[in-house]
Amino acid sequence: MIPKNSQTPPEPSQNPGNSGNSKTPGPTHTEGAAKDRKQGRRGNSRVPQGPSPERLRVLRHHLHLRSRGWLQDPAGNWVKDGNAEFDSDEEEPPPLPPA
Repeated sequence: MIPKNSQTPPEPSQNPGNSGNSKTPGPTHTEGAAKDRKQGRRGNSRVPQGPSPERLRVLRHHLHLRSRGWLQDPAGNWVKDGNAEFDSDEEEPPPLPPA
């Protein structure tokens, strides 16, 4: 009679990191490193918020001026683009509309 344990292959371990078990591969070193990096940032992460309504109003006004041919100089002043057409009475950029 042949002993039972000498002919049968070893049973797979329940350890998912067992490299001998081809059916259930274990985590690689890079996966573990990625988890560590994610956990380190979790405490400092914030949910990104959209811009405030006031900021949106200012941005829309800025885009409106740009589309009408106004440019900002390095000091932040609005000046006419030399390549854009303006009405003859348009000397100043339109003001920011009230909220």
